[in-house]
Amino acid sequence: MNLEDILNRSVEDAYRDGSFRKSVVMDPLNGRKNSQNNLPPVIYYDFIPGDSLKISGVLKGFGSENCSKLFMLKPTEGRSRVIEVVLETIRSAGGSPCPLQY
Repeated sequence: MNLEDILNRSVEDAYRDGSFRKSVVMDPLNGRKNSQNNLPPVIYYDFIPGDSLKISGVLKGFGSENCSKLFMLKPTEGRSRVIEVVLETIRSAGGSPCPLQY
């Protein structure tokens, strides 16, 4: 198997065996049919000189960013205001970014 096939298989196994919510749709513009295995994954890779391989992964559904917000803060508001608006956004989103599907 090539590396992409191995990563695809790994994602499928992780979502099946880890009971993660399957949220990837095959064609979002034509019927939004769920793939039922979270494939295809989004894969980023970079080749760098050396003799080793490092693979990192983040198991994340494709809807959690739908509850983001945009804020315009004045430069003088500082770090504490940034923290405040981030926490405010998290609280207001509640469980909406990742609802349970049965």
